[in-house]
Amino acid sequence: MRDLLVEERARLAAGLAAVPYLEPFPSEANFVLCRVAEGRNAGELRDALAQSYGIMVRCWVCWPGYACSLVRVTCVYVLAAAAVQS
Repeated sequence: MRDLLVEERARLAAGLAAVPYLEPFPSEANFVLCRVAEGRNAGELRDALAQSYGIMVRCWVCWPGYACSLVRVTCVYVLAAAAVQS
């Protein structure tokens, strides 16, 4: 299961890094935290992804200095695979 998580997280991080206005942070968890570029609003990005694609993203707005500029994207494929295997 851990290998699957590592592979999926790397795939997700690479995909997020390809988006010009996202900057993914290194991660060891089942999610990737990204800084949203200045001029973009993380809350609006979250809402647009949910409405247009059904992608659920958590917006982090409570960190000092990062007001509405972080999003957390979870490796859902890994969670679904774990549920099926159990």
